[in-house]
Amino acid sequence: MRPDALGRGRLLIASAAAIALLVSACGRSGAHRTSASAPTYHPRGTLLVETGGFRSRLISYPLPSGPQRQFSEPVVGFFQNFEGAFLGPKGTAYVLIPINCGPQWQSLLFQVSLTTESREVAGLLSIPFGGTLDVRGGRALATGCFRNRRSIYVLDLAAGGNWRSVASGCAAALSPDGTALAYFDDGSLFRMSLPNGRPEWLLSMTSVPGLRAAGISRIPSGSVSIAWGRGGISLFGGTRNAWALVVYRPGHPPITVPLGSPTPQTMVWQPQGPLLGFSDYVDSSQTIEVRVLDTATGAISQVAVTQNYGRFQWSPDGRVLAVGRSSQVISFIDLQGRVLATNAAGGLPDAWTP
Repeated sequence: MRPDALGRGRLLIASAAAIALLVSACGRSGAHRTSASAPTYHPRGTLLVETGGFRSRLISYPLPSGPQRQFSEPVVGFFQNFEGAFLGPKGTAYVLIPINCGPQWQSLLFQVSLTTESREVAGLLSIPFGGTLDVRGGRALATGCFRNRRSIYVLDLAAGGNWRSVASGCAAALSPDGTALAYFDDGSLFRMSLPNGRPEWLLSMTSVPGLRAAGISRIPSGSVSIAWGRGGISLFGGTRNAWALVVYRPGHPPITVPLGSPTPQTMVWQPQGPLLGFSDYVDSSQTIEVRVLDTATGAISQVAVTQNYGRFQWSPDGRVLAVGRSSQVISFIDLQGRVLATNAAGGLPDAWTP
């Protein structure tokens, strides 16, 4: 499990009573804002939400006020937990669940439903620490890393069968349409067309401006996480006391955002837009900062600070973030940092559909 996943795991057991959502735009919390500063907002669509913990449940929450419905639970292993769920066809979802512990963990990919029993999608996957899942455009991607084992696997969801090893690396992400993957290995970012393309070198971290000034002489493969959106390919990387966010954009210089010692958490690209939402964990204050980077201008704005959970998702129109505050509350926050609404769909938002 990568450092960012470990940081999230540590936060899942934090006390919900300690939660305070702060907004930096005017130096005041959302609780003190008036109706004049925060327009009336009624969220629409459906949230896909993890409840968190060692036996996490996956729920569908129709906005604005439910009622929630629980997805079927595959009964495997002792820890009924997973890291991220992805929407599938006809109201289903995909989850990758580890069934054996340790560096040699094995995992199974399940398609879960609100109305029928879950089903195994593919054969057993042997991958370090259970693997991290990505699902786009009819394909699933699983990555895992431990010592010399650097595994990247791809699966055609319609065909099922066995996972196929396609590259060596510790972190990867599918393109928005699922036709390519980006991955990091030995200090460089690569791209590969699917299903049978050849690796294409994109960027060496040694050539990225600003990394050395941020105290990062090299980026270990095991520290990296990647996200791919319309605005580019972003990655977190660094060491224990020096982290950075790097964004690769074809035809443009890379963007470097030094993060210092806070541990990277989550990156989510705005749907169809150039904005990248990202968060990091500040150990000294035990808070998670949620910020937005405009890759067109380089401008960064802080949207929220929370002392629990902190995972977020964009609204389908890309104007609002749903930020998990606790196991009972999700807040809806605009790009100016105003808390527009809250509701009882608490936990870790994985997706927001129209």
